[in-house]
Amino acid sequence: MTAKPGTWDPADVTVSYEWLRNGEPIAGATSAKYKVVKADLGTKLSVRVTASAEGSSSTGVATSAEINVKRDSKTSVTMNRYLGTSSQAYAVTVKVSVPGGPTPTGTVKVKVDSKTYTATLSGGKATVKLPKQSRGIHVVVASYSGDDWAWPSTGVSGFIILR
Repeated sequence: MTAKPGTWDPADVTVSYEWLRNGEPIAGATSAKYKVVKADLGTKLSVRVTASAEGSSSTGVATSAEINVKRDSKTSVTMNRYLGTSSQAYAVTVKVSVPGGPTPTGTVKVKVDSKTYTATLSGGKATVKLPKQSRGIHVVVASYSGDDWAWPSTGVSGFIILR
């Protein structure tokens, strides 16, 4: 990440930088550039810029807006049955997890062959009851669009209907 000093009045100022994690200073992070580290995952980062002019006792301070440092998410897909007949009911369960992070929120899209269904996560999980399915092999792809704390992810499964 790179901080820009912004514009100051007077323009001839010396600036210093202090990177913040959840509003608290990060030890040693005092340059215009900051490399995100593992400890930053799931936190909010910002930078405080302090400007001072030679011969002046006053300083100016500006703090950037905080940004969420997202974690990777993992989407898994399971079926209530992987083999069956067209007369049986089928349901897709999607679980989204963020290792070491908060429970994911938002929606998932479940695509079965060419049809798409949308479900809202509750506790990181959503179940889609499918309408009657025809004979054949069916591919299931679940996509999580991500949220403020997690990156998008995709999971794949399938099922076979024999008759």
